[in-house]
Amino acid sequence: MEQLISGFAVQMRNAHQKFKDKPKAKGILPIHHVVLAGLGGSGIGGNIVQSILFGHIKVPFEVIKHYDIPAYVGPNTLFIASSFSGNTEETLEATEKAQLAGAQIVCVASGGKIQKLAEEKGYDIYLLDSLAPCPRAHLPTSVTALLHLFEHYGLITEGFTSVLLDVAAFLEAESDAIRAETKKLAPKLAQSFVFLYGSDYCAAVLVRLQQQINENAKQICHVGIVPEMNHNEFVGWVFPADVLKKSLVLQFHLAADHPRVSSRFDICKPFIAKASGQILDVKARGDHDLKQLFYFILWGDWLSFELAAQNNVDPYPVSVIDTLKKSLENV
Repeated sequence: MEQLISGFAVQMRNAHQKFKDKPKAKGILPIHHVVLAGLGGSGIGGNIVQSILFGHIKVPFEVIKHYDIPAYVGPNTLFIASSFSGNTEETLEATEKAQLAGAQIVCVASGGKIQKLAEEKGYDIYLLDSLAPCPRAHLPTSVTALLHLFEHYGLITEGFTSVLLDVAAFLEAESDAIRAETKKLAPKLAQSFVFLYGSDYCAAVLVRLQQQINENAKQICHVGIVPEMNHNEFVGWVFPADVLKKSLVLQFHLAADHPRVSSRFDICKPFIAKASGQILDVKARGDHDLKQLFYFILWGDWLSFELAAQNNVDPYPVSVIDTLKKSLENV
């Protein structure tokens, strides 16, 4: 896992080079909405792209993480079947339903049944390079591929992806400092119930960090989004008092946050600090929104890796997921 995280920027650069010259796509019919089906490491990339494209894409874009599809899916829908392995059962079933609905389908995978389906049906495919059978470790590849996909289908401004090489160079320059910072922070997270708070713009990145802590460090944690959590969860910082006193809260700050969200962080902090074990602020570095988002993603990857060391667990295997999949084969 250490080697895979270390290659984060290289993955981004290689994926950019691979997909930047892919021929521009032309939909059979005008695209009125986009639906991406994907779960786990394949689905979170879609959520992150949702965050990146908010305010840029002119059609509705929904990410689904189950077996069914929205009733509106039809010939004017661009349906993205995203499965790193190419064999995710929920995505395969959703794709079958999208086919029956007459959707325009594009596949994002490194192989498996999704690749075979694309080849049999003549669907457009973004074939991902695989360094290991570990979808979550290939997030830079999948996000980069998806951004190019949206550009190729004319759903975002041409040239939108040109900044990715600058982002990769920035991450390489920051990587050592990020690792040193997270190595120092990780012992504070061990044996704590970790809460991750950030703005809606940061939500997908925080879910990514939650998933990395779950899978790499084998530890539970929670995500709350401001301002929504101010309307409900904020009231819950009372009980159970003994559990809350063992918590550690990380507040994530981006330059793109609404000023009122920043004010909410400041106002809520003393209330949460009174009930929690500790509350810390984490501020993204970078002079561009994309740099800041990817900074947090890489920061979170290293934090989860260092937390795995604190928990004395191997960050790579996810044996309970493997057991679940094998059990489902017999159902």
